[in-house]
Amino acid sequence: MFINYFNLHHDSLSKSVKYFLVIFIAATISCNLTSCGGGGGGPVTPSGGSKSGLHALNGFNINASINSGLSTDCKGVIVDSLVLITVPDGMALNSLIPDFSISANATLYVNGVPATSGKTPVDMTKSVKITVVAENGTSHAYYWLLARNGNATFDNQAYTIMKNFNIPGISLAATKNEKLVYSAGYGFAETETHTRVTPNMLFRLGSVSKQQTALCIMTLYEEGKLQLTDHVFGNGGILQNEFQETSTYPFVNGVTSVTVKNLLEHNSGWTDQLIFDTSEPVASMTLDQRIDYLIHHVSMSSAVGSTYHYFNMGFCILGRIVEKLTGKTFEAYLREVTAKAGVTDMWIDKTTRAEKRSNEVVYYSQASGGNAYLNPMEVVSSCGAVIASAPELMQLLCAEDYGTVVPDILKSSTLDLMYTPSASYSHYGLGWRLNHGYYTNWASYHGGNLAGTGTLWARGSKGVNAVVLCNSRSYREDIDFDTSLYDLLGTVMGALGD
Repeated sequence: MFINYFNLHHDSLSKSVKYFLVIFIAATISCNLTSCGGGGGGPVTPSGGSKSGLHALNGFNINASINSGLSTDCKGVIVDSLVLITVPDGMALNSLIPDFSISANATLYVNGVPATSGKTPVDMTKSVKITVVAENGTSHAYYWLLARNGNATFDNQAYTIMKNFNIPGISLAATKNEKLVYSAGYGFAETETHTRVTPNMLFRLGSVSKQQTALCIMTLYEEGKLQLTDHVFGNGGILQNEFQETSTYPFVNGVTSVTVKNLLEHNSGWTDQLIFDTSEPVASMTLDQRIDYLIHHVSMSSAVGSTYHYFNMGFCILGRIVEKLTGKTFEAYLREVTAKAGVTDMWIDKTTRAEKRSNEVVYYSQASGGNAYLNPMEVVSSCGAVIASAPELMQLLCAEDYGTVVPDILKSSTLDLMYTPSASYSHYGLGWRLNHGYYTNWASYHGGNLAGTGTLWARGSKGVNAVVLCNSRSYREDIDFDTSLYDLLGTVMGALGD
């Protein structure tokens, strides 16, 4: 996985108390002259005196005792301005009666109409605007109720990830015996327009792109257009003509020994992550210029093939190999290969938000995590710039999992090569992570870490596969974000029998 790094003073007690009293009195006068909180959706009546200004939504549930046909109580998860709740499949969403808890003497409005807990039916088929208005007329505006049918165990774990890590939107999908058995979208694809995540929406994959690159390389291998032992640079190398050595411009030691397999296994000898270097002269270089700079100026930290070092640039070089051998752009060949599995909506992303595809989510960067829209996607390309939907990723994985229901794109012998650990590291094969220490039933897996992006997919050993895609990424130090994604897939795959 990879990440893009771009970019109280205490007075004396008496002074603090005096300052607080001044601010409090000023705020109280202001709140009595105009409504505080604003934007309610229900009536906001200026009020003063001793009336309460509390306007919290403390709980929101849909209980079986007051909803005919509901087999179990459904608990909502409140995430900042969202209320997320899942009810079982088959239960209609158009007239559910919620049981909610709000501040004393406050009133809850649903789409501008006052509602009574346990009595007022609500149409939850679309996003619902909730406003809690305090006794004194102030309000907490724009809670958005997002209800869906699904598996509450899976969904509530996804909701908790959204709550703990400030993730606007998530897509989750799973297959069993090569059939899609779960597909869900949670939260917002675009917060500004309140556009909800739906299963067909595209997400950046980050390093989950590498498995798509490996698929392309192994397809070329099967077609006889390359061997895994082929050298990449120097005399006889695949990219000999594109990146040359001269007496005045020599390669660094070891360059001519690097093979296709070394790049797939991350044991080329290089460690420097040039692909995300934000300093000059690298920052303004094209991909070819960065590759040229690498082989002429960046020394290897270990002998070729001896040591595993996760090296993003290696997969960018593999993308150039694809282009050289096919005469097509990496995107064009990738789409040609994945079309064999019926996948039609996989692309290389663009850098800016203005260039995003119509069914693509928006990416939201978090503090210390860089800027999602400064990632040079055209340069990142085959190492981290692929975009796809969760269901189509599952469709593709079913075409490279040894299954018999869906024809595999590659031969079993080729899949064996791809999923065999390298000699230098038992936890990595050709573009895939292997031998998870905790989820031992996972046959292969990989995650993606990019500014504004968090992803993970896994292929189980008992016919279950799953993927989760997020349009933001957290860098909290007290709780690990990536571990939460692993736990979610562990729950899903375990419940489905893997």
